[in-house]
Amino acid sequence: MSSPGKSDAFVIRLGPHIFPLCIRGKPIRTLYPGWHITALHVTLLPMAVARLCHENGTEAYWIFDANLNYRASLFEDLTESERNEMVDSLSPFFHSLTQRSLKAVKQTPSEAASQIKNLSARLRDAMITTWLARFRPPRCITSVALSGMSLVPPSDAPSSDLPALAPLLPSAQGLSEQTSPVILFPYGSSVLCGHHVLKDNDLHLTRFADPVSGTVLYVGTGRTSSRDPIPKPVIYSPGTDTIVTDLPASQAQQIPGRILSRFMDDPNHVSAAPDHLLMDFGATGSFTLGAASSLATSPPPLPGNWLPDSTTGKLSLSDAQITDAFGPAFSSERISKNHTRAADAAAFESYHDKVL
Repeated sequence: MSSPGKSDAFVIRLGPHIFPLCIRGKPIRTLYPGWHITALHVTLLPMAVARLCHENGTEAYWIFDANLNYRASLFEDLTESERNEMVDSLSPFFHSLTQRSLKAVKQTPSEAASQIKNLSARLRDAMITTWLARFRPPRCITSVALSGMSLVPPSDAPSSDLPALAPLLPSAQGLSEQTSPVILFPYGSSVLCGHHVLKDNDLHLTRFADPVSGTVLYVGTGRTSSRDPIPKPVIYSPGTDTIVTDLPASQAQQIPGRILSRFMDDPNHVSAAPDHLLMDFGATGSFTLGAASSLATSPPPLPGNWLPDSTTGKLSLSDAQITDAFGPAFSSERISKNHTRAADAAAFESYHDKVL
């Protein structure tokens, strides 16, 4: 695309051919003061889209018809047929982003991610919202409803054990402030290492993935408004399409779109994931993190009231402390039936013996 001189217009040059951008059939020669066209997509979508930026950072976009005549500056101003054609053209990308970034244990880049990023953020968000509206919204469960469910033994299908998510709710508070966030996996004995994916004013989310079961969880907090004194815990399981939170359902159901919007805005988001998704306690019971260079000088905090034993001054994993940290679902009775869980508890004690 060429910028206009004093007598020229904004045009697209394809070899010897020149196609001007027009408004009501007349070539566009000037823009409002401070505005500049920073990108023009001609083949990415069925309709050409120009991205405009103001010197103060404000962003806008123009949509053009097949003859490069100005059509709209809002996605919602298009006809339903035009909107569907636009969304259909990016549907493969949205599906890839959902599978490879939102749900995948090991995130991988999606094709055309850089091109999609170069679209206006407002247009991207409008299109992903329209695309998600084609599917059933995620199921929302309140903390009260979750506590009323009967706890079933863990199985090969973690979705059948939704009550096991309850112990994660208290640990969601303050999770976004942790440099190296960790949680105890609710469907097994693993300790998962997470990374922060969203830190907006009203929503903080940290991503955890278990490579053994293929489960991905987003854990954090949300607010209905800035006046909320205490944020509400949020647990989103994309594999089961379930959100556990006391936020209004209408707000909670926007969470998948918020995460996908974040991933579209940063094509390099896959590099933020930790190299090691699990904490490795080692065969000897000593605590390791896979890469010695990444080991913190002090262990990352775990949820609950982990107080030193009054007689030894060392941390111990008594029934009360385990229950306090991870809820009644992880009592000593249940741990005694699970050798790997008992081994992990011993590993924690061994580790704390060495560092305290």
